[in-house]
Amino acid sequence: MTTSTGRAVVRAVGLSAALLWTGSSFAQVDDRPDRVSWVVEDDRSVAVHAVVDENLDLATRLVRSEGELAQPLTALASKMVVGQGEHRTNRTLVRVLNRYGLTEAQFLAFSPSVSGGVRVAAGRDADGRVILAATPASTRGGVSGEVRLFSEAGGLRDSLVVDPGGGGALLIQAGDFYPERPGDELAITSERTNASGATVKFFGFNAEEIGEIKVEADRNQTLTLSAESDQQGHSTLYVHARPGHAFFTIHADRDEVTARQLPDLPPTQSVYPSAFGRNNILAVGDGEVRSLMTRIASSDQTAEIDAGLFENQFWIVPGDWSESNKGGPYVQMGDLYGHFRMDLGNPAINQPELWDQPDVWPRIEKRTVQAWGPLLRPLDQQPLRMWEPTITHRMNWDRALPWANRNDPETGLPRFHSLTNKDVKTSYGEFGKQNQFHVFTYAYGDTALDQLYAVPLQQFLRRLAVRFRAHPERVFSMEPLHEHEISVGVAGSVGDYHPLMITGFRDYLRRLYGDDAALRKRFRLTGRAFDAPRNAGRGAWDRYEVNNPFYAEWLKFQRYVVNRRIADGFYAALAAGFPPEIIKSHQIPDSFAVGSTATFSDRKARFTPVDYTLTAGVGFGYTRYGVWFKKPRNMLKSALSSGFASIAMGEYQSLTPNAELAYQQLVHLFENGVNSIHVMHWPASADKGFNAAMKKALARFLERQQPRPGVAGGVGKVVATRIGDQPVDIAVIGTGANRTGLLKSLRADGSWQGAVYSVPFRSAIVTTKLRSRAGRGEDGGRRIETPLQEFDVAQSVEITFSGTAPAGSEVTWSVTRDGQELPGYGRPLPTSTDQARHYRIVLRNQLPSDGLSVVVNLPDGFREEQRHDARLHTERVARMHRDDFEGEAHRGSIDFALIPKERP
Repeated sequence: MTTSTGRAVVRAVGLSAALLWTGSSFAQVDDRPDRVSWVVEDDRSVAVHAVVDENLDLATRLVRSEGELAQPLTALASKMVVGQGEHRTNRTLVRVLNRYGLTEAQFLAFSPSVSGGVRVAAGRDADGRVILAATPASTRGGVSGEVRLFSEAGGLRDSLVVDPGGGGALLIQAGDFYPERPGDELAITSERTNASGATVKFFGFNAEEIGEIKVEADRNQTLTLSAESDQQGHSTLYVHARPGHAFFTIHADRDEVTARQLPDLPPTQSVYPSAFGRNNILAVGDGEVRSLMTRIASSDQTAEIDAGLFENQFWIVPGDWSESNKGGPYVQMGDLYGHFRMDLGNPAINQPELWDQPDVWPRIEKRTVQAWGPLLRPLDQQPLRMWEPTITHRMNWDRALPWANRNDPETGLPRFHSLTNKDVKTSYGEFGKQNQFHVFTYAYGDTALDQLYAVPLQQFLRRLAVRFRAHPERVFSMEPLHEHEISVGVAGSVGDYHPLMITGFRDYLRRLYGDDAALRKRFRLTGRAFDAPRNAGRGAWDRYEVNNPFYAEWLKFQRYVVNRRIADGFYAALAAGFPPEIIKSHQIPDSFAVGSTATFSDRKARFTPVDYTLTAGVGFGYTRYGVWFKKPRNMLKSALSSGFASIAMGEYQSLTPNAELAYQQLVHLFENGVNSIHVMHWPASADKGFNAAMKKALARFLERQQPRPGVAGGVGKVVATRIGDQPVDIAVIGTGANRTGLLKSLRADGSWQGAVYSVPFRSAIVTTKLRSRAGRGEDGGRRIETPLQEFDVAQSVEITFSGTAPAGSEVTWSVTRDGQELPGYGRPLPTSTDQARHYRIVLRNQLPSDGLSVVVNLPDGFREEQRHDARLHTERVARMHRDDFEGEAHRGSIDFALIPKERP
């Protein structure tokens, strides 16, 4: 049943607000979730990308919720294809980034035996379909000279072997080089010249060879291919030869090559066209810490540009720690920590009844936007902030009373509070204070609370994003969440027992294990009702014991709900147009910090996971007090080793009276991936010389004016383009063996433009072969099952095969546990009768999900051309939930290409 509050009602049964197993009136569970995020079918291939949890997979959420919010008020970049950069440990993994900068597809372009990285390009064929091209970046693996063509989602369409002469691996570049031909073309050459120079061969995206052009470059030159498109999309190809630094312009349709000899440059630098002025080009190369470029005008006049200054900086807020010294170019003081409550700070907070009905925004928009006025001024007219527009379950006592005083009319329970296992609400206080905050639930399903948590934050970030784009470098951290946790501070109770948490727990289990009968059997549940374990003597399933699997799932569910609320904040910022790497978390890392700051808050059962924030695809931040940098295990080490190098610390205090120790830890932060800290003034009642030591350490630290190491260090590939009506250069910041590679959009002066800021490959990826079991299917075909006994976050399974089948047949697939199909998968896939069709099924994981299987059913008469192959890709990220506290960062930077928009 549903009341006028717009939320499901759950009746109390004894101690528990329980769900009747057979009660359809309590059906908050979606029996038909859709966990297939992307399917691309064409005449030669089928590629399917699915997820374990679409609520935590941000790329899936952004695609599906475009109708929930209007399009961003800022222009988004093009989609991109990205390949692992040149390094001996890399394979040929390719990722497709959506317009928000998140990975929406990943696939292995060549066999895992091929190592050394992969080069990529993207264009459209004569039918307007996006075609991705990939070729190994090295000659390891025996496939040098091969280029493979894929659909936008990784379906293999074609392969061609090219020998342009010369040496080394191939270079590829897509563009509309022959405007009279429909579709784009692919230019291919070798990376090194021979005695006769270089030959560039041109192919259509159907693998048809079109022609070739000779380039009279000196022998033993290393080449770079690039292209530039005009307003009509017609492309000019460029070939740069180093160390001689001849720069060739190729108009393929006219069979015309012109040469320009560039001024003296370092021998290892490569040259690319720039979006800022005709014949205006950029020379780039490796660097130790800084990312410098040389802009070369048509007159050969040069100017040095620092494209990585923003990444080399370290920020300290608030500025009142320094009486006069605001720092220098690399270590600087900000003004304020911008913690703004989007929920409680709303002028309609005193009218909770407004929020009971859906679509609350039109009823509160005018006064809300008016109240935001000072925060929506141009950013150069505001204090320099470390931004944290946020919501949280900690509701200030007086401000939240209109909500806190409301009970549910059906159950009589507090409508918005977190509840103990005896259905009692609790409060929270800091530094010994009582009743300072109400503790509200993070459960989903109440219309009013869901809107309070989501709508003001989303709408504020949409408007702030416009101001951000005008002055992006005034935002060095965007934290759209604040210490999300489930913390019900009563001894003998673990978790939140709000009725909607019980509903959500059942939904969570059904998605992971199957229907109600499967839950009863697996967890040996008894009684007429479904309820969470409460340690109330109702049987083994009810006990608070680690070896009770039902209790273990209850603990995982608490973490899941926190992670999902974190995902809501990330989603709000991404949907507004903030790029992923500037978006940070503000979490207490439960594996390292919870219960350790007794002077701050009482020790209690708290769920404050950070695992998801390491794998969500955005930047990283956390809260940590004390002196910890010498400990062999600490959160910073876990994040840094996982590939994060622009970490924000939302709250920081060394809590030591030893100024030398405080200073040493500041230096450690600077040298190990932290880019900004919010330094807390400790209250006088608890200060034991902490503030004085901190101030002395900061004064000394401000004298360290040297570029911060980490993300920057060299500039790689540069692509000239337009984002909206702005010319932009998109560059790879960070090159060489020790860099992950950051995609960044640049203005003419090298400063950040704001639209693109993404680290596509953050953690190293290990690929292993999975064993599969084949048997007879029900229709006489083959049933191939791939068990995933251990399947964790930041892992994906990739299954490929190809073949033909009789007319009218189809390939089916499913995800199972204990033989039962889980909901949300399993749509049929088409077959071909004459030409073999390539299949790729990818399942990526956002939730620990051991014991799954991926099952593929091939119809009777299916003739395999490429046998069924299953691979597990594991990102080497720290997994604290498995006591794995160190990761391994991606190395070798990246290659990338823009995916062209569809032409009218």
